Amino acid sequence: MECVANTTGDYAEIGSAWGGSAVMAGMAMEAVGRPGIIVCVDPFGKETELEGINQRLQQFWKMMIHYGIQQRVFAFKQHNPPFPLAAYYHTYSVSLIDGNHYGDSPTDDFNVFAKRTTDYILFDNAEIIDVAYVIDEVFEKADDWEEYKRVEHKSNIHEDKTAEFVALRRIKSENIETST
Repeated sequence: MECVANTTGDYAEIGSAWGGSAVMAGMAMEAVGRPGIIVCVDPFGKETELEGINQRLQQFWKMMIHYGIQQRVFAFKQHNPPFPLAAYYHTYSVSLIDGNHYGDSPTDDFNVFAKRTTDYILFDNAEIIDVAYVIDEVFEKADDWEEYKRVEHKSNIHEDKTAEFVALRRIKSENIETST
């Protein structure tokens, strides 16, 4: 989470699943000794009918507690959009898009974060056509972002394939809506 360590603000993500990326963001903040909150938006799966337990959300909080970052984390159990109102009017230094990778979802997620992110927007699974489309559109239509880094990694969606992680860096800040 190099981008998180290089900034001073808060972190938000759409698509938290089991909590791995939130943990990495929290660890990056801890490593450089800085304050900051972590906002996580995910449907976190369904509760089991027999036990009334949401295993994914339960595992998510176990991870936060295990790594000692639970005091930084605000988790919202919902699909995006809409972005949670309690977190919408906040500005983030780094935002991660790792939610629904298909259809209009990556575009909708980018549009939410582009107005509220000061430094970096990160995309996981940029090899998926609808995510790649958003990134291409950003470079084609907006001049306030540049590609900072592109990293290949083993896919957590398709075991036999390589996935791409792309970090965009904001180079112009006039399109940021500030917190009120």
